[in-house]
Amino acid sequence: MQIIGDPAQSGPLSIDTVPAHTYLTTSNYEEISGEEISAEAGEVVVSNTTAINSEDTTVPVEFALLQNFPNPFNPQTSIQYDLPHASKVTLRIYSLQGQLVQQFERDHPTGGRFSVRWNGRGLNGKSVSSGTYIFHLQANEYSQSLKMLLVK
Repeated sequence: MQIIGDPAQSGPLSIDTVPAHTYLTTSNYEEISGEEISAEAGEVVVSNTTAINSEDTTVPVEFALLQNFPNPFNPQTSIQYDLPHASKVTLRIYSLQGQLVQQFERDHPTGGRFSVRWNGRGLNGKSVSSGTYIFHLQANEYSQSLKMLLVK
């Protein structure tokens, strides 16, 4: 392990590689993120315990609609989206002619990354034909659409 910087000096202390099962602390703890630790003046102690991260990185900071995967797909695909806070979500799938093909509604009590799996079936329960479809996410003030391709 290499330590870059001096915690007694102003500026960050950086540890470029942290071995597995290593716990990093400082007397004036600021943050631990990934393989780097930043601290104000203080002592860095390395002991053989489990590594931790002070930030909950599982909650996104902004809304995002991600490209479905796989794409193209047959017979099913996953559509992921990020919510920074609790939201009611409506995900609609449209044909290129603007017809509503499928709709999913979710009420998420917390933020996070979520996923909807579409099995390529319409509101009537029947398989839809090959082609390009638009998926549209509406969550509070956020709205975005992307394209996906079903190939049979």
